[in-house]
Amino acid sequence: MSTLTAVKESQRIAIRAEMNALSMMEENNFDFISCRPGIMHSRGRDNHTAILFGTGNDSTKKKDELQAKVRFMFQHHAEEPFHDGAEDIVQEGFMNGVEAVIGTQFQPALAQGKVGIVYGPMMAALAPFFLTIHRNGGHAVLPHPEIGSIAVASQIVAPGSRKEEAVI
Repeated sequence: MSTLTAVKESQRIAIRAEMNALSMMEENNFDFISCRPGIMHSRGRDNHTAILFGTGNDSTKKKDELQAKVRFMFQHHAEEPFHDGAEDIVQEGFMNGVEAVIGTQFQPALAQGKVGIVYGPMMAALAPFFLTIHRNGGHAVLPHPEIGSIAVASQIVAPGSRKEEAVI
């Protein structure tokens, strides 16, 4: 994490990128594969890191033109169920005084060269939860007389059998 203080500072913003490796086996033969078996950077993490480094580099070159104190934060543990790097960032005081946060997310559904902007929360959060479904049972051979817990659970996980198109 680093902070770039502008000459004409009027506000404080943070630019966030995820830089965690995921517990996945890399199954390709590229020259840049992970050196650690069972751990890899995937799903845009290297893009996030490169974009934030590039933004920091360009911002430093244009420091005299900036009108905000910019905090560059590489969030670790972004997708681990019981340890969220965001909590560490807040507890360390890095977010103190920050008025807005800018983040990136790659969206393959957007055409090349297009940029999507969302104000407010975007994408799903990894937030573990437990749910108990109470139903009156049923049997696989005669499922129609009852509404069993598996049928209810399947509608929670995949409502409408995922026939709806995702909203982007």
